[in-house]
This record gives sequence, C-alpha cells and structure tokens, in this order.
Amino acid sequence: MNQQEITFNLEETKAVGDFLNGENFASWKFFAHQKEVRNGKVGYTFRVWAPNALEVFLVGDFTYWWEEQIPMQKDEASGIWSCFTTLPKLGQMYKFKIRQANGNEAMRIDPYAYNFEKRPGAASIITDFPQKNWQDDAWMERRKNDKNLKQPHNIYFLHATSWKTHADGRLFTFKDLKDELLPYLKQMHFNAILFMPLMNHINASSLGYHVTGFYALCPDFGSISDFQDFVEAAHLEGIAVYMDFPIGQFSKNPDGLTLFDGTPSYEYTDRNRARNLKHSTKNFDLGKKQVQSYLISSAFYWLETFHLDGFRINSLASMIYRNLDGGPWTPNAQGENENIEGIAFLKKLTQVLHEHFPTTELIAQEHTGEQKITNAGFPGLGFDYKWRNDWMQAVKNFYGMDPIYRKYHYDQTLLAARDFRLQEYSIQPLVEEYKSEEKKSVLSQIFGEDIEMKLAQLKNLLLFQKTFPGAVAVQMGINLGQIEPFEIGKPLNWELLENENFRRFHYFNQRLNELYIQTPAFYESDFEGSGFELVDGTSKNETIFAYKRQADNGEAYYVILNMTPVEYPNYYLPVSELGIYDEIFNTQTIEFGGKSKIVNLNLHTQKWTDNEEFPQFIKVDVPGFAAIIIKPKQ
Repeated sequence: MNQQEITFNLEETKAVGDFLNGENFASWKFFAHQKEVRNGKVGYTFRVWAPNALEVFLVGDFTYWWEEQIPMQKDEASGIWSCFTTLPKLGQMYKFKIRQANGNEAMRIDPYAYNFEKRPGAASIITDFPQKNWQDDAWMERRKNDKNLKQPHNIYFLHATSWKTHADGRLFTFKDLKDELLPYLKQMHFNAILFMPLMNHINASSLGYHVTGFYALCPDFGSISDFQDFVEAAHLEGIAVYMDFPIGQFSKNPDGLTLFDGTPSYEYTDRNRARNLKHSTKNFDLGKKQVQSYLISSAFYWLETFHLDGFRINSLASMIYRNLDGGPWTPNAQGENENIEGIAFLKKLTQVLHEHFPTTELIAQEHTGEQKITNAGFPGLGFDYKWRNDWMQAVKNFYGMDPIYRKYHYDQTLLAARDFRLQEYSIQPLVEEYKSEEKKSVLSQIFGEDIEMKLAQLKNLLLFQKTFPGAVAVQMGINLGQIEPFEIGKPLNWELLENENFRRFHYFNQRLNELYIQTPAFYESDFEGSGFELVDGTSKNETIFAYKRQADNGEAYYVILNMTPVEYPNYYLPVSELGIYDEIFNTQTIEFGGKSKIVNLNLHTQKWTDNEEFPQFIKVDVPGFAAIIIKPKQ
C-alpha cells in the first residue's frame, strides 16, 4: 500500500496538533465520518487514529464487506489514517479493518461513531446530525443563575429501559419516556433526572458502564433526535437532565478500543494499570494526550448535542489510585499508590468543562474519602458535588441492624454524618447494590421481616435524607416500595400501587418531595454553618436524633427521627424560640400508611434552666419509627 503523507489544510492542521497535545475538545468534528464535497462530488471523509497500524481499510455495506476495496492513507507524524469516498450512504454500516503492528488483522469499530447497530452487533453506522431547532433558551439562560448551592436538587436516578416497557415487552425509547416519565416526575416533584450510562454498550448486563462507543447513544434508547426532544421537553418542564459518564474505563469487547492497532493505544502500556479486574474493563491511559482529547471531546459532544445539564463521573477511585482495580498494581515513581496523571486529568476535565460550559454540574462518585473532590473549604479536584456512597452505606448499615443495637452505633452514624457535611459539597444517594452477587433493593436491606415495619423505617430514612444537609438522589423503584431489585429491560413493579399500603407509601414520597422542593430551609444553607444545628445528639438510649434547619430568612424547622419501634409520648424537644409550635409532617400518620392518629398541634414552649443554648422545650408525642417535622407558628 502507498504510505504517502497526507496534506492537511490550515484548519485540519490545527485540529491534528490540538489532538496530539490533548487540547482538541471538538475532535468528533474531525474524526468519524465528515460529509464533504470534493471536485463536485458529495462523499464522506473518514479518519481514525491508529498510530502503530501497518495498514487500515474502510469496509462496510457499501463495499459488500470486501475488506480491501477502500485503503486509507496514513499521516506518519500524527498516526491518523484518512480516506474520502462517495460510496457510503446514510444508514449503512461500516468498520475499519486494521492490519496491526504484529501483523494480525482485526475488524474495529469507529471510536468516534455517532451511531451503532443494535447488539449483539457492533458495526458503526453512517449518520448525519439532525438540525435541531432548540426551544429551551429560557431554561439554558435561567440555568446560569440556578447553578449554585442554594438550589434544591431532587434527583431521580434510573436505567432508561428498565422503568417501564410496552405491554408486548418492547423497550421504552426516549419517545415513550418523554410522554410518560416526564409527567410522572412532575407529579412526584423531582426536578432532575440522572440516567445510568446512555452511551453505546454491547453488554446489557453492565448497565451501560462498559462503554464501546463514547459518542453514540445506545440504539436501544432511540435516535439522536429522540433524546434531543426528550431533553428539550424536560427543560420546558423545569427538569434537569444528567448522565452517568464512565470516563475512566472502557469495554474489553474485542472489536472495540482494546489494543486498537495491536498496541495499547487507549489503555496503559503497563498491563497492571491497563486491566481493571474489579470491573472487568480496561483503564484509559489518562496521561496520554490523544486520550485526553478523545475523552474531553466526548463530554463536549454530549453537552453540545443534547444540552445536558451535567455528568456523574463514577468509579473515580480507579482513576485516582493505582491499587484499587482488584489485581496486581504498579507503584508510581515515588513508590506510592497515587495515580498522578489521573488526578491531573480530572482537574483538567473539570476546569475545561467549567470554562466552556459554566452552568454544567459535575458530580463525582468516590468512596475512599482520602481525596478532596469539591472546592468546599479549600480546592479539590474541581467537581461541583461528591456522590456520598459513604453516607449511603453508613445509613443502610444503621437501618439494616436490629433497632435494639442502633444506640451503640449512634455516634459513628448520625453524629459522623453531621461532622462531614461542611467538608464537601455533597449528594446523599439511596440506590441499590450493583454487584451481581449482592444486588439488593434498599427496602430489602432494612431490618425486619414484616413489610409494614420495613416501609415505616424506609419513610424515616427518606425524610432523614431529604431534611439533612446535602442534595438528594433516589433510585427508581424506591418510591414504589419495591422489595426486589430492578431487572434490566423489565419494568418496575407498578402493580404495587394496586395495594393500599404501597399506594399510601407512594403518596408519602410525593408529599415529602413537594415539601423538600418548596422549603428553602431544607436546601438553601446546606453547606453553611447557619443552615443546620443539632438540638438533640445525646438521646442514644432512646435512639432519637433531632436537629434544626434554617433558611436564609430565618425560617426554622425542627426534625425528630425515632429510630426504634418504641413510642415516646412526652419527648422533650429543645427549641431556640419562645412560642407555639405545630407538627407539619409525620411519617407515621394514617394517610402515609402508618397507624398514628396523634397530631402534635399547639405545642407551647416551656422553660428549663440547664440548657443555655436552647432555654426552652416543647413536649412532642413521637410514635415508633416516626420522623416528624415541627415548625413554629407564624
């Protein structure tokens, strides 16, 4: 094959140089297939980075998959292969045939493809971008003011094709979700959606976390236009849309990125660092400039093309540390476990995205607690929020134990949660366990054999989550009271709503969400000292936890959490203001599926002499497992 050097024009030369230097954040507009007119003929220019390949051919439906009809030419300086051809038509499939550095031949996907065939196939598809006339200008403008820590974040976390399905078993696409999911979220007072990964993936059981195509919407979910229309409709309803972005790893699928040109192109050269045995994936070489261009460009693509409001970057620990991949590991030059180039990449990612998309919110899932994630207090990696798996695991363990023993874990669970709140800007999530051998719903992890006992404690936990400082996220199925974990491609158990107990539990979630969204005291000063005050952190034997939440305007609410089935008819709640108090929310009332007929109204303060901080108290009747909100009368 003729290995003649390619000539790039000035714009293309800059694109190549920026790509090689890790600074091309629009590289999808250069690679993949670009529609062009040459010598009066309409065709497509294909480009692929395969620096150590011996030969590359473009093959597809348009060559009848004859493998050497369209050779590509290599630019030796950059390792980029190119060709222009008029043969491909819209909707046709293609791959690259690569004669690898070791002489082996392999069929590879286009890493920048915008569309793929449905699994189990992996071929890329010729796709033209729809010209979307967006109607969400008001939302995008308003978002500039809303991106701050004083706004409520009530996030519904879901897998796109496992929420509902058609009666005949067909999966919902974004056309269906626009018509059914968005009205449901409005009804339930969620103001944000976080989708598990939407990028193309071959292995459905990975929930999308084993990505093969970082620029393509998985075809199970619908078309590019379908998702654009969904996001636009969400914005018009005042709902933000976030997506999980598994940016640190990629699928080991043999026709994907693994050893793309026969050598470690996208992964680390060091085998210990390339393999992620814990997640059965490959780790991106985050220090390689071309990989940085590829990944940051992917983020730009999703933000520009779909008007997304942000990302959650999961499994951050594998990007920060070298020894958390479940196998042998190689220390850094200082003999330590820190992934220096991974940390540098994450700082670059957050800085670049915030510079170009100032209103985008970036969430990081990191479980070790050793690395500063947000800029709360002092600079960290630059993320807007930390997804607090540690909080979730602590409260799951606490609510999962026999209430008799909870008093012995009072300090390390409840008081520790209080002490952490100013260290990071955080999101408190409630989600399922993901490991296949441990897949459990949140409800199934709560103590008790009786479903009513479990639901009572889950209501207590949900009110704790909504009223404690920090943004909140709840996985689909939790607000139904679903005891079994969700199944991929199967609908949630909506039949539960035919049962009176579950219908009341569902209504409880609706009312609690509404109260959270409409009450600035529960979100406005989450990360300021004035927004939260512990009023009872000493009732260990009773296992009662009480605190005060306060809005910027001084409006105050008191929260009482009874973590046992024991009723306390005369609980002394310390309060800071003289006056009369009313109960405004009680998880154990009959309307929410409880059995309490008592409503705490017209509670007059009484003086005591041994509490300088709270010189008065009110007597409150607290049912077993109840979570109660008390408010001073105006």
